[in-house]
This record gives sequence, C-alpha cells and structure tokens, in this order.
Amino acid sequence: MDRSLNLLSLTSNVPASLQTPLGDPEFVKLLAKHRCLICHNVMRDAVMTLCGHRMCEGCVTQLLFDPQNKEPVHCPGKEDVCVQLKPDEIRGDNGTRREIKNLPVYCTFKAHGCPEKLPWKDLMTHESQCKYKPIPCPHTGCEAQCSEDKMEAHVKNCDYRPVRCSYCEETIPFCLQANHQNNTCRKAIISCPYKCDHGPGAREEIEIHMQTCQLRPQECKFKSMGCQFVGSEWDMQKHNKDAADEHLQMITMYTASMDLQSMEMRRELQLKIVEKTERIIHLEKKVDDSAKKEVVDKLERDVQSVKDRQISLSERVNQIERSGFTGGGTGSQQNLQETTGPLVTQIQQHDRQLGLQDIRLAELDLRFQVLETASYSGILMWKIRDYSRRKQEAISGRTVSLYSQPFYTSRFGYKMCARLYLNGDGMGKGTHLSLFFVVMRGEYDALLPWPFQQKVTLLLLDQDAGARHVSDTFRPDPTSTSFKRPTSDMNIASGCPLFVSHAVLETRTYLKDDTILIIVIVDNDGINAQG
Repeated sequence: MDRSLNLLSLTSNVPASLQTPLGDPEFVKLLAKHRCLICHNVMRDAVMTLCGHRMCEGCVTQLLFDPQNKEPVHCPGKEDVCVQLKPDEIRGDNGTRREIKNLPVYCTFKAHGCPEKLPWKDLMTHESQCKYKPIPCPHTGCEAQCSEDKMEAHVKNCDYRPVRCSYCEETIPFCLQANHQNNTCRKAIISCPYKCDHGPGAREEIEIHMQTCQLRPQECKFKSMGCQFVGSEWDMQKHNKDAADEHLQMITMYTASMDLQSMEMRRELQLKIVEKTERIIHLEKKVDDSAKKEVVDKLERDVQSVKDRQISLSERVNQIERSGFTGGGTGSQQNLQETTGPLVTQIQQHDRQLGLQDIRLAELDLRFQVLETASYSGILMWKIRDYSRRKQEAISGRTVSLYSQPFYTSRFGYKMCARLYLNGDGMGKGTHLSLFFVVMRGEYDALLPWPFQQKVTLLLLDQDAGARHVSDTFRPDPTSTSFKRPTSDMNIASGCPLFVSHAVLETRTYLKDDTILIIVIVDNDGINAQG
C-alpha cells in the first residue's frame, strides 16, 4: 500500500471550524482524556481509531509515515481490543475537538500581569486586545517592546527617537546623530583629510576638492606587479622617472610567473572540462532537460581562446627580453612606456578571461546540483540552516522570503516549490513563520489537468521527540489564479500566513542546531499525465 497517498486524508469529515487553535498555551487544568496517546500532550485535531483510542492527527500521520515502522502498524493503546491502523479507518473526533477548543487556559501575557482565564478558542481574540500585551516601540529601528502603561516613558528616552541634524536639518535617530554628522552629513563642516592648505568647508565641497587635491595619495600603476609606492602627484612623477628599470624588471618577473600560473590554470581547466563532460553525459541519460553538449563545446572554444592569448602574451615577453633594456635614460623610459602599456592591458584582459571561465564553471556546477537533488515523488524535504541569521535578514528587510528548490509530482508531472517568510507575512508578520505552496511553470504542463487540484500538506518537523509535528492540509480552490496553468515562471503563492508562531517554533522541539525542517507533501492521486 502506498501510504503517502492516503495517510493525510484523516479529517475529510471534520469541518474547518473544529480545527484545534494555534499556539501552545498554559492550561488551567488538563485531564488525561484530553491528552494524546502518543505524545501525551493536549490533542491537536483529535482523531479516533476503530478501537476507540484518541490521539493527535499529526501524531498518527507521523506514525504511519515513519519509514522505520514496518507494516502493519498497530494502535499504540496496546490493549486487547486494539486494531491495525489504516488511514481510511481513522476519523476526526468532533466531540473531543469541541471539548479541547473550550478548555480553560491562562492568557499568554500572564507573566506580564494579566489574570484572565478563558476558553482556548477565544485566546487569540483576547491576546489582540489584552492591555498587558507588549507593544513595539513606534520609532523605526527600535526593537524594544513594553506594555502600554510603560511605553510613554520609553518613547521619550528611546535611543531611536527622531532628532534634527544641526547642519542639514535632516531627521535622524538619536543614536545615529554622531555618526551622521561625522561621516555622512553633506553640510557638516570638515577639513581636507590630506592636510593641504584648503580651508574647512561643507563635506560636499571638500569631497569635490579631494578629487583634484595635489596631496591626494596615488598608487603606482605597477602595484599589481609588486610596486608598493604611494605618494602625491608630484612624488609619483619623480618615482616613475627614477624607478623605470625597476618597473621593467617587475614586468619581466611578473610575466614569467604569470606564464607558469597560466599553464597550471590551463591544466586545471582541462581537468574540470573533462569532469563536467562526464557529468553531462551521465545526467543526459537521467534528465531530459540536462545541460546540452553545446555548453561544453562553447566552453572548449573559450579555453582555446585563452590559449591563443597566452601564446601572444609569451611572444610579447620574449620581444621585451630580446630588446635588452640596460639603461635608465630618456630613450629607455620612452621605449618602456610604449611597450609596457599594451602589455599591461593584455595581462588584465587575460585575468578577466580566466575569471569568466571560473564563473561559467560555477554556474554549470550549480545547475548540476539542482538537477541532482530534484525530487520526483511529490515530496519536498527542505532543510533551512542558519535560522537566526536568516530571520534577522527577514526582519531587516534584506531577505524577506526564501524559495525552496523545485520538486515534481513525477518525472513529467507538476513543477512546484515552497516559499517561506521567517518573519511572517500578512496577518503573521512579526509573530509567525508563514509557509506557502507555489505552482511553477513546467516543461510538461500541456499534458497535465488544470486547474491544479492535488491535496497539499505542509509540515514542520519535530526534531526532538518526533511526535509533535506542526501540520496544515488544504485542497486547492479551483477558481483561484494560484492554481491555474502558469503563464509566468510561477503563480501567486497560497498557504498559511499563521503556520506557526515564533514562540512555538523557536524551541528545542522544532529548532535544533539553528536548523528547521520543512516537508511539503502533494497527493499524486488522480493525475492523468504519463509519468
């Protein structure tokens, strides 16, 4: 039996209004009959077996889905009446779900002084209105949170309170005032950093002066070949005259060294091309849309171009060595300038060409990695590492959302991915992790039925006991544009803005080694496309 097609159809007879509320509240009193037989915590979306035992829908799902459990899977009640568990024989327990929704719980802000006790189903509404709820500081950049009665005092002394710059009159946070005036304010009065005779002036004026200041330090144009001289414009003119022979020697040594490095680079490039060619041949047998032979042919032509440039470069070096510069006179200096200018340009072009080959090889390698890790079973396993850093980037707006690698229902099936907002989206912004499902444009869309109608299950895995997975299951709305045949790279995402709160997620149960695990399961049943 293919359990992956049936194990998540346990609650088709349960209305959405009876789903267990979100969160992990503190119960006033939790009776044994309301605890899950598997995880021993409060039952979430309670289901009942044929032998009358009750447990969480997510726990039963995990029990049936766990590859370590060999069939048949028996009821964990371990009583004489217990039966073998079959997905189509497990039903949602509406009565128990109703009781659990009405269990009395304490307000989430009990530690901040709230004395309320209320039914679990009313907790979210109460939280939104609770006067003890910490509220964020209104000043941009401040992450502090205080209760309403303490917020006024905080706002007055907040480090991010807005102040006006005395030079440019721009409004900036108080804590950034000094940095603004010392480093970025265009109207602030400063002196030339090169300590010339130019008087103090506005920063915007001084920055223009710095471009032509005679004392502005300049680097020798032969720095890339080893010359470390730095000086003013006048000093540089004298240096170029006095160090002509030294510069010629640097060019000769640098070119010889570069010739050896180029030989080694060519050898490494050839080895990489052989390796990539072997991988291409292997992938062409496995994946229809793998890299085409033309890519390798173009890469070989580029490498041949590098070889031709290297031969030309070697000839120029030999020409310099045969010319036999021995003096530092005027003729020698002029000859040096005429010869080294084009040579330096050719060296720079050669370095850029080798850099382009590295970039192309890296892009090709990345494409191979995506192809090799693609799933064709309708199941995505997504491992998000560096959670803390990525969440901070989401809070700052630097990286608002993350996309998973694509996955497929079959070799020629639907192409899909997941989208994740670590700091939440919409109603969940700032308080929840939001998880969405995305239908992407695929190579074989013309063979598939539209709109997309496969059941989708989103899971956040319990990495501690393995029994308290957070899950949500939905069937696509056939009228939604999110599930029509894509006309661009991907459709609008659809899913759960309130998938899991940060308070629940950021515990040892779900966050381990700064990593979370997301699974997306798409039911393959009923897809008529070949594959």
